[in-house]
Amino acid sequence: MKDYRTKLITELVADIQTATGKVPYTRLPKAAQISYPYIHISDIYDSEIGDKTIFEHEVDMLINVVHLDVNSLADFYTDINNIKSIINNNSGVDLSPDFKCREMRLNLCTTSEIETEVGTLNIANIRILFYIDEL
Repeated sequence: MKDYRTKLITELVADIQTATGKVPYTRLPKAAQISYPYIHISDIYDSEIGDKTIFEHEVDMLINVVHLDVNSLADFYTDINNIKSIINNNSGVDLSPDFKCREMRLNLCTTSEIETEVGTLNIANIRILFYIDEL
């Protein structure tokens, strides 16, 4: 079994940057180094769903959008919409030559607002499902 994560993250970083104009974090920096607003490609949950002759993965990925102390949620919702715009139910990101993304779809999107010591955070959690075949 091969691992698709490096290729998937590389492709998503490029797609999210093109869609939003922001370079997403793949590792969250220390709090003092964070620049708001930011996007973070976070948790990856991987389930192997193929039979014993082929490896097929169902991948649930979390993407966070975080804005700080905003007067309007317009830019926050625009970032969410732009990330959702990269989702293509009929195919997905290019993972060749070792993998094929058969499908990607929105699993869930939630938003919340929390008060912290740095200010008011608006946070979106966008979960994307990928169906990936190992070639």
